[in-house]
Amino acid sequence: MEKVIHILDNYSAEGALRKALEIKGVSEETICYPYHIYYGRIPTKSTYEACIEETYKYDTPSARSSLKEALSCFYAIDFTEFEKIVVWHSNDTQSLLFLYLMLSILSGNKDNGIIYEADLDKLNLSLYANPIDQTNQTGCYTVNDFLETLKHISPIDNGRIVNLMSRWENLLSISELSPWRFIKNGEFIMKNEDWMDETILEQLSKNPTRHKVYTDVFIVAYKLDNVVSHYFIIARIMQK
Repeated sequence: MEKVIHILDNYSAEGALRKALEIKGVSEETICYPYHIYYGRIPTKSTYEACIEETYKYDTPSARSSLKEALSCFYAIDFTEFEKIVVWHSNDTQSLLFLYLMLSILSGNKDNGIIYEADLDKLNLSLYANPIDQTNQTGCYTVNDFLETLKHISPIDNGRIVNLMSRWENLLSISELSPWRFIKNGEFIMKNEDWMDETILEQLSKNPTRHKVYTDVFIVAYKLDNVVSHYFIIARIMQK
């Protein structure tokens, strides 16, 4: 039997895929890349520990330690053991950057015909399009969406692999210019630290003497259409 691994950019998407594979009665491995790569220094196999310390400095030591352990496990995977590697993505910044990252990691296998993609965006669904790049995150899709996309997994040809690897190298070269990055119509949008300050200040100006920080953060995230994780909103508040 062919040895297959499915790689996803967040735990919600991985959970939905696992359920879809269970429904189909298919025994194939799944793995999640547990890091947000749309903000801060872009981690590599040799730099991820420093990136975590810098980007997640407002989090607890145990949380940073857990994240380091998760990334260590991910980077320790020997992908040469698999006969088929499926990278899942949609049209959102996180999963597309993750696709570019994976093609860079798998560059040694690009001539073997074992790299595939599962593009959830081909379902043409309108879910939670965010206000910056009008895209849908992989974690927004349902188990049925994953079941449907399993029917349309396709190989990534060498030409496209080389092109997307080039985009990844370009991103690495410009990532220091601005901490926030998004993709719209195939182009990178770079934003400074203050891009969500107006929304944060608007929320914090309400009942300023009686704040419940997690309630405020939840509301800010909702107003930003959940483009970013709650941690980055908390970090910005603490930074200011």
